[in-house]
Amino acid sequence: MNFIFEPCYWFVLGVVLMLSELILPAFAALWFGLAAIVVCILFWLFPSMSFSLQVILWIILSISCTVLWFK
Repeated sequence: MNFIFEPCYWFVLGVVLMLSELILPAFAALWFGLAAIVVCILFWLFPSMSFSLQVILWIILSISCTVLWFK
């Protein structure tokens, strides 16, 4: 059974993380969610992106968004 990863999964993850900010007021989940939505848009534009590249991109974007917010 092959699992096909779609861009909508990143979008749903982003929305869930942004909504979790209502419960966890630390502003970290907000930036993780924003990074997931950016990965969703990039994956939609470039559908041949591998899953490992998507995860690495999400990690880099999450860290950079969080660091920029706290500066």
